[in-house]
Amino acid sequence: PNREPFKCDVELCEKKFSTPHALKYHKTTHIDENDPEKAKMKRPYVCETCGESYLRPQSLKNHVKTHTESKEARQKFKCEK
Repeated sequence: PNREPFKCDVELCEKKFSTPHALKYHKTTHIDENDPEKAKMKRPYVCETCGESYLRPQSLKNHVKTHTESKEARQKFKCEK
C-alpha cells in the first residue's frame, strides 16, 4: 500500500504525505511571492539580514546560521544573500 497517498497539488511540488493533516500543514508553506503582506502573515519569522521568511522559528534559526557560520553551514541551508 502507498504510505504517502496525499500529494501536494501545487505546480512543481512533488511532496507526498501520509496524512491529510500533514498535507494541509505543508500547503501553508506555499505563499504568493507577489503579495509580501500575505507572505508575512504566513511566514512570520523573518531574517533581519536578508529578509527571507519562515513558517517556524527553528527554520529561521537554522537559516540565520548561513550568515554567521562556516561555508558548510551556508551550503547546507543554501542562502547566497
